Amino acid sequence: MRILITLFLASLFILSCGTKKRLADADKPIEAEAVPALVDSYVSNVLDYKSLEYTAAMDFEGNGMKLGFNGVFRMTKDEEIWGSFKKFGFEAVRLRITPDSMWVLNRLQKQVIVEPLDRVEKMTGVPLKFQDIEQLLIGGSFMTDKVVMINDSTLTQTQTVNGLIVEAVHNFNRDFEITKSDVDAQEQGNLQIDYADHRTINFTKLAFNRNINAKSNSRAVNLSIQTQNINVEASFETPFDIPASYTRMSL
Repeated sequence: MRILITLFLASLFILSCGTKKRLADADKPIEAEAVPALVDSYVSNVLDYKSLEYTAAMDFEGNGMKLGFNGVFRMTKDEEIWGSFKKFGFEAVRLRITPDSMWVLNRLQKQVIVEPLDRVEKMTGVPLKFQDIEQLLIGGSFMTDKVVMINDSTLTQTQTVNGLIVEAVHNFNRDFEITKSDVDAQEQGNLQIDYADHRTINFTKLAFNRNINAKSNSRAVNLSIQTQNINVEASFETPFDIPASYTRMSL
């Protein structure tokens, strides 16, 4: 598998082979007075911004590879996600995502991938919309529609995608800070995200450390993202020229 696909798609989306449902693990009683607080805390914990830029230290492990690199993300809310990933000071991958398309430049192999964003959802079976990807990348709440409280520290959400049941389980600490998300798409895949180092940016608690695990029958990958600096209302450019010599690849 090409590094660029492994770094992004395999780490952010379900690949295949899910796990059993975990509703049986919820053994704590539901406290009625806590329901609105926990649900509202998660649903409202979505960073509101016009544009932002953040730098991150990133570590990847999977497919027999172990890599450390630096990343820069630039985002215009609801419009564009742009990323540049460097190793030893040289850009290896450049990324651009819009609400309907995705582009990935592989500088190392001189390749480019251009795909409609809904094809990624169909391949993975996971209902991650553009806004979900935005918030997931910055450590905010994602998949917030129709969440249901299971106990005083757990929320769940169930959807049907391509005929498969997709269940997301979100766990929280006593301060209503999210500590873990587990997304199970039955046979389609499983994704786990661990969160730490929560900091308040624009009245939103963002997890500056995210550890992302994606598992399948044939592979397991891990991507950790440690936000170093975030600048809300940043001014920037997002160049994305595709060299004529690059080979067009598909997923």
